[in-house]
Amino acid sequence: MRYLPKIAQESRWLGPCFCDGMDAGGTATTGYPPNRRPSRWKHESSDLSREENQQPFWRQEVAGDSPHNSFFSAAAGLCTLRRGFQGATRQMPLMRRVRPEALDWLEEAKADFRHAMEAYRAGSDNWACLVAEQAAEKAIKAFLIGVLRKRPIHTRDLTVLHRQTRGRLKMPASTTNALAELSAYCTGARYPNSGLNRPSLSITAVQAGRAMRTARGVLAVVKRETARSG
Repeated sequence: MRYLPKIAQESRWLGPCFCDGMDAGGTATTGYPPNRRPSRWKHESSDLSREENQQPFWRQEVAGDSPHNSFFSAAAGLCTLRRGFQGATRQMPLMRRVRPEALDWLEEAKADFRHAMEAYRAGSDNWACLVAEQAAEKAIKAFLIGVLRKRPIHTRDLTVLHRQTRGRLKMPASTTNALAELSAYCTGARYPNSGLNRPSLSITAVQAGRAMRTARGVLAVVKRETARSG
């Protein structure tokens, strides 16, 4: 022990990593001598003769009783431990950066957009505008939850949700400028006397077409950014 450098003396706790084993009774044993075993070590061994005969790696010396050999034995043990940690790190599965619930929001946004397409083809223009707004809203919230890991603000205003991304959700200017119009359909396309007396009669296919293009643009950007982060 007197031959070892200070760094090897301070690494005595590594001894059980290489000298641990099981005695005949199946009890875990350590490489510490009986008079040097730490009090916090939980696995006590009843086979003291085995501990006396088997020294920990930092006390073992190869033939020649050389201090250099003792140092290299301790260094080899440290390198072995380091390689073990590196191998464990390589085998660990990568954690997904996108939260699972964000993928649920994104899938619901896709489903809403499909329903908006069906309503648009069926000539239900006000319903197409409403569901297109829902698709865009859920897509932006999926980006906030999954990529930015933020709690979305409790609002239906798409412009406010977009500002919450702080410029991280980069969309074409035509899509960004149309968010306010699309956001108004959340109530205007649903309820009578909320701006329009009869939304089902007042909203035209031209307006529904613009709403569909805006929702498609938002959804495309969110899907791309989520794929990059996942």
